[in-house]
Amino acid sequence: MKKSLLALAVAAALPAAAQAQSNITLYGIADIGVEYSNGAANSSNTQAGKSGIRVSSSLGTGSRLGIRGSENLGGGLSAIFTIEHRFNLDTGDTAGGNVFLLPGAANTAFNNKFWNGLAWAGLKGGWGQVTLGRQYTPIFDVAAPADFSGYWYYNNWSSTQGDNIGGASGVFVPMGPVRTDNSIKYTSPSFGGLTVVATYAFGENYYGNTPASCITSACLSGSDINGTQDIWGVAAGWKMGGLYLAGGYHSFSNKVGYYSSGSLATSNAVYKDVWLATASYDFGGFGLSLGYSKSDFEQQFTAATALTKPSLSNILFSAYANFGPGKFIVNGYYSDVKDFRTAVTTYAQGGNALSLGLTYAWALSNRTTLYATVGLNDTSPLVANNVTINTGIDSRQRYAIGLNHKF
Repeated sequence: MKKSLLALAVAAALPAAAQAQSNITLYGIADIGVEYSNGAANSSNTQAGKSGIRVSSSLGTGSRLGIRGSENLGGGLSAIFTIEHRFNLDTGDTAGGNVFLLPGAANTAFNNKFWNGLAWAGLKGGWGQVTLGRQYTPIFDVAAPADFSGYWYYNNWSSTQGDNIGGASGVFVPMGPVRTDNSIKYTSPSFGGLTVVATYAFGENYYGNTPASCITSACLSGSDINGTQDIWGVAAGWKMGGLYLAGGYHSFSNKVGYYSSGSLATSNAVYKDVWLATASYDFGGFGLSLGYSKSDFEQQFTAATALTKPSLSNILFSAYANFGPGKFIVNGYYSDVKDFRTAVTTYAQGGNALSLGLTYAWALSNRTTLYATVGLNDTSPLVANNVTINTGIDSRQRYAIGLNHKF
């Protein structure tokens, strides 16, 4: 009843024609808790941290407010849309909805877009649906059923959730970027349990060189260092009873290089492609999942250095078991990092990392969940490859008790 009243209030603010044509649903998640994190978890690349307790938002999953709608156009065809705002419940700030920025820009785990979760519109029929806008990637869509947390809690498959061990480049995220802007997406209907998802995202980079300084400098004659920054991907998931199989591939039209003046274009590793495959079985009271993902990159520091081809391989695992009034969930991935550089003078380096999440979730109702969760990260490759001053971030630990309410 309350949800209907909220949707009615939103509809009342819209023009009368829109009210008559659209079925509008207001939805959201409010997630907040108390978190303890040790000094390693609170360290940055340049500063050592100290342990402490804080009130934090989105420890389970991202807090959000969304509106989705549909209009029946007749003949089995519907117009559909979704817009979603992400925010921090503890401060009210806009946050979340990770931005994947390409070469020449500063990467960040947060963004200031208002509709920073999803923002898309399209058409749906018996043939599937086609949508345009800011959307989840195909790999993100098809891998979701194999992550028994539903991409919730620490160290789920889509992100480290509170412990971005990839730093600015974000290269430790197992499936690469989970959203794409400027994208056209097709989602098929289910054919005997098989669903196919395909996306083409236009990077819309039509400049040979990114920095504004190149407009008047000699580097205008330089080569195209960033590519068009387009992304395309395809993935499929097949479900039969408790068995679920999925796989997908993303390709990135990125380049790394240097302006003709020899100045630095980017020191970040640049995505070239991402692969993921997974298999899971849900037995009813418990389930097990295993997966494998591999991300290939390119990286270069000066015109004189050879182009390196770093890679990140992950063995993914997820499991759950019902116990008492709730269930235990184990999530994580073991990462093998190869050939990342930190500076022109360093050799290509690598290492192994383990990201582990342990959670007990107790559903108090269909909409409200109380949870206790632990996030553990061995970030050895980050220490070896990216940290310039502080080297005390090898054993990050986070512990939290939180409340999640869906409406």
